[in-house]
Amino acid sequence: MKLILKLYSEYLIIPRPFRLLILWGWIILFMAVGIRLNWFF
Repeated sequence: MKLILKLYSEYLIIPRPFRLLILWGWIILFMAVGIRLNWFF
């Protein structure tokens, strides 16, 4: 739990446009892994 809070506090330091970019990066990464493992299709 402390790790999550630490990551979140570091995340809040990042300027807003970059936050969205990182969020989309994670979503695309998870989708790519999911497609590779046939979760979605």
